[in-house]
Amino acid sequence: MNETKVTWKILNLKRQIESGYVYSVDFAINGANDYHTHQMTATLGLEKPENLVPYKELTEATILKWIQDKLNAQNAEDNVRNPSSADLENQMKGIIKEKTAPTLGDGVPW
Repeated sequence: MNETKVTWKILNLKRQIESGYVYSVDFAINGANDYHTHQMTATLGLEKPENLVPYKELTEATILKWIQDKLNAQNAEDNVRNPSSADLENQMKGIIKEKTAPTLGDGVPW
C-alpha cells in the first residue's frame, strides 16, 4: 500500500483592516495517496499578539505555524477534546487507509 501524504493549506483569513490583526483562519488538512483523497476543514480563532506582523508580510507558512502551535497548546490543556496537529494528521492517514483498504461496510447482501 502506498504512503499517504498530508498537507495543510490556508483557505481564508479574517482580519481587522486598520490594524491587520488576523483573528480567524479557515484552513484545510488534505490527505492523498495514489488512489484516494480526503479533506478536512476547520476555522480557528487567534488571539491578538502584542507585536503584530504586518498583514502584507504574512506568509502561509507563518499562519500554518500559528494554527498548529495553537492546536498543540489546546491539546496540552485538554487532550480529550482538543486534538494536536499530529493527531489530526494521523486521523487523516487513518481515513485514507480506510478508503484504500476498507474494514467497514454498509448495505444489504441482496
